[in-house]
Amino acid sequence: MFNLSSLHISYMKRNIVMISNKPFSSRIIFAIFCIVGWTYLYTSSSNLSSLFSLDEVENSKVVILMWTPYFGRRNWNALSIMAINNRSYPDCFLECEITYDRERLEEAHALVFHAWPTDLKKSDLPKHRKVDQLWVLLEQESPILARKDLDSFSGIFNWTMTYRQDSDVFHPYSKIVPLDDNEGLRASNATRKTYDKKLMAFLSGKRKLVAGVISKCSTDSKREVLIDQLKKQNIQVDIYGKCGIEICPRGQPKHASSPCSESVFWQKLAQDYKFYLAFENSICLDYVTEKLFRTLELGLVPVVYGGANYTQIAPPNSFINVDNFKSTKELSKFLRNLDENPDEYKKYFEWRNKYKVVRGDGWCTLCNKVRKHNNMKWKLEERKGIPVRKTYDLLKDWWFNYPLSSAKKNSERKQACKKPTKFE
Repeated sequence: MFNLSSLHISYMKRNIVMISNKPFSSRIIFAIFCIVGWTYLYTSSSNLSSLFSLDEVENSKVVILMWTPYFGRRNWNALSIMAINNRSYPDCFLECEITYDRERLEEAHALVFHAWPTDLKKSDLPKHRKVDQLWVLLEQESPILARKDLDSFSGIFNWTMTYRQDSDVFHPYSKIVPLDDNEGLRASNATRKTYDKKLMAFLSGKRKLVAGVISKCSTDSKREVLIDQLKKQNIQVDIYGKCGIEICPRGQPKHASSPCSESVFWQKLAQDYKFYLAFENSICLDYVTEKLFRTLELGLVPVVYGGANYTQIAPPNSFINVDNFKSTKELSKFLRNLDENPDEYKKYFEWRNKYKVVRGDGWCTLCNKVRKHNNMKWKLEERKGIPVRKTYDLLKDWWFNYPLSSAKKNSERKQACKKPTKFE
């Protein structure tokens, strides 16, 4: 292995032999040269180690400080508040700690700021900032619902952490992954008959057609218009939540076994209905929320409507995409056909033999990326002699348009969200 130090030492040894026959004065000069050379090598090695801090970071836990509240909540267990399921990715949090404790500002490798308007305030940003500390902007709402003053935060954040796949940290609500070997065997061996029997009993209990849970009644995607069009085609659609049937009437208890319990309500929905309207409130690039994943996990067939590329997210024959139909009349006919043909409807559950739904791994990705970033040679820019990392100087432009980095001309750039097409 090539080693600069050993090369230098060999060079000096050869010169010692050569210099032994030289006059005394030459020997003195050579001795001084050796001392200076050794001193240079030692100090250079120390400076490099100090600059990159490899040993220090590798042997310490990554600390991520959630600086802002998360939808108004803080000062409690950070993992619980942000619904981070460390059981899905236990190894990620062995050497990575996520905390709300602002007293740990100086030791934190990264700070996370939730972009929600009532959470992120410029007046609440830390007064002092370490040069080697990453500041990360967290956002899971679409640009349509996001704050409009993002430009005032330009030049502040180093990384973005969103549902967008071009984010520095991709943060999906959930993921669909292949079953591991043991799970796959259970789904394909002798227990398959038992599984099929239970599945048919579950599917035969579904007596209702379409359900949806909606809390925002007027949306940029005009999903409410699409729902009205389906109803005009005599499709039974039951909407729950603020825009329909009240989930929890006043005075009802909210204990774990109560109908007002979220888990009990969704289990009942899956038992009763065949299809679920996973209609997003905005048609935006990569924007897909828990509506799709929760539905798939519980055992309904999602009818999707949004701006994401669903074929990259979910397995074939696991969902029905509104965009694949020329009209709501054609879509309605397709849903009725599945309702009347149990064997065809059952095919939308075959994906479960190969895949499963898991929580999104955005926080795990952040932990790993922060550690990797601190262990590699930093690419620093020079600003007035002070090394700094990259920042988003056009934050609003990145969030509302794409692609920011790859487009050669402004004419090649597109808006991150689009208006809905007219429903027929």
